[in-house]
Parts: sequence; C-alpha cells; structure tokens
Amino acid sequence: MDEKELIRRSQQGDGEAFGQIIERYKGKLFNLAYGMLGDRSEADDLAQEVFIKVWSNLAYYNAQ
Repeated sequence: MDEKELIRRSQQGDGEAFGQIIERYKGKLFNLAYGMLGDRSEADDLAQEVFIKVWSNLAYYNAQ
C-alpha cells in the first residue's frame, strides 16, 4: 500500500494502517533521535512521542 493510502486510512482511524507507517519510519526516526540525544532510552521515548503527536494531528494533514 502506498504512503498516501496509509495516511488516508489512518485519518479514518485505521490503527493497522498507522502501524504500517510506524514500521516504515521507526528506524529512521530512532536513528535521528539517537544521533541527537546519544541515549537509546531517550531516543526510544522521543520516537514514541513523535508518533503519538503524528497520530493526534493526522486530521490536519493533507496527503493529496
């Protein structure tokens, strides 16, 4: 499934679609956070917080 479709489904409350988004980006996000923070636990926490913020604000995103 392409990214736009995953976003559209996630916006409709499809947790499985959002889970696929997380799987696609969690490694990159963790690596970025770890590079900035230098602590695995903090990087994990930050990545989780980012995905929570994304989920909470999906309604405002226009994937066109």
